[in-house]
Amino acid sequence: VPGPVTSALMAQDPELLVLGRHASSSNHLSRVLRAVLHHLSCPVVVVPPHDHAPIERIVVGVSETEASAAAARWAADEAALHHAELVVVHAWQLEPHGWRDLARPVQAVALHQRAAENRLRQWVHDTLPGADPTTLAPHGGPLDVILAASAGADLIVVGYSPHERLSRVLHGHIADDLTVLSPCPVAVIPVPTARAEPHPSAAHGS
Repeated sequence: VPGPVTSALMAQDPELLVLGRHASSSNHLSRVLRAVLHHLSCPVVVVPPHDHAPIERIVVGVSETEASAAAARWAADEAALHHAELVVVHAWQLEPHGWRDLARPVQAVALHQRAAENRLRQWVHDTLPGADPTTLAPHGGPLDVILAASAGADLIVVGYSPHERLSRVLHGHIADDLTVLSPCPVAVIPVPTARAEPHPSAAHGS
């Protein structure tokens, strides 16, 4: 098909777009991925260049936005389809609330850990009623946390909103990095235009 890659892909009006990844084409892939995500409302799956096992474990990274809700629902549907384990991961970072948190960050993280876990379980309960996924809420940066939680995963899922600036910066960069660093396929789920407004985020969520 003649013409720019992104235009040719978008002209097909896909319901699912699959892109292959090669180590030597990571920069080109990132440009194509950003371009198609900004214009498409369908999921985009990026597949590394090696054999893949059947889908038995799906990890979805969330940040309590509507983009994350769309990703979680898509991941839950895939997990049900493949009878796979679903793991919902939320990375959070400490926002000190006083001099005690600043003076004793290790103790502060331990103090807020249970609250972060409870918030994630409640968000999952509200977003995926009836589902019973594994939930993880480690303290740390989103990319590092998702990669660590994805050891042994067969698919990573993240959300993306081209309409909300903060979500675009956060999830766009994570999606780029995951598609380059992940040993398994990565599915990037754009939030539909009508549902692009984010949920109120956690006070110290990533």
